[in-house]
Amino acid sequence: MRIMKRKKLRAIHARRRRCIDTDGSVTTGDVWDVICDSVEEANEMRKKTSLMIWIADAISARGLGSAAAAALFGIPEERFLQLQRGRFFQFSIEEIERMATTIEETASGSESTE
Repeated sequence: MRIMKRKKLRAIHARRRRCIDTDGSVTTGDVWDVICDSVEEANEMRKKTSLMIWIADAISARGLGSAAAAALFGIPEERFLQLQRGRFFQFSIEEIERMATTIEETASGSESTE
């Protein structure tokens, strides 16, 4: 199931050539440019998507379950499951960046002990 969510995130992030606008017209650009109300919001969603793909890959590579990942991030498991299900719009960019930093720090910490 996690792989399916990651594929969906990648598909959203990768759609750069053709997007269908709400009125049915085809436009060029990023899907976030079509969905979001402002350029700033679209840029934030692009960043969130990229970070979430990276976090999902890092968690998968370590073989962490949802309880272990939630404990690593210091959040309740239910909240982590929202993130895992692709509901990252409920998280601020700061929260997602903190999670990415936490994963990166634990990775570098485990490498230095080996």
